[in-house]
Amino acid sequence: FQCMLRPSVNLGAPHELDATVRRVDALPTPHVPAYTRVDLRYGWRFALDVELSVKAQNLFDGHHSEFGPAPRPVLRRGVLLQLSWFP
Repeated sequence: FQCMLRPSVNLGAPHELDATVRRVDALPTPHVPAYTRVDLRYGWRFALDVELSVKAQNLFDGHHSEFGPAPRPVLRRGVLLQLSWFP
């Protein structure tokens, strides 16, 4: 089984906070252990068409394997700084 929760909060223009919590059960064949992944995103739209965001991925787990062909993809903890332009 798999379940996902994705709350989003507008902290007052121009700030927003998003979270994603995903729980995935173990797979028997091929064996992939169960995992829970938590991601956070803070966005700041400092101009009408420009946003700066910081994303923290896989916060509470250093790494985990996901389903896929061998060798299995391994997702690691990470932080991403993103600048988006909306023309």
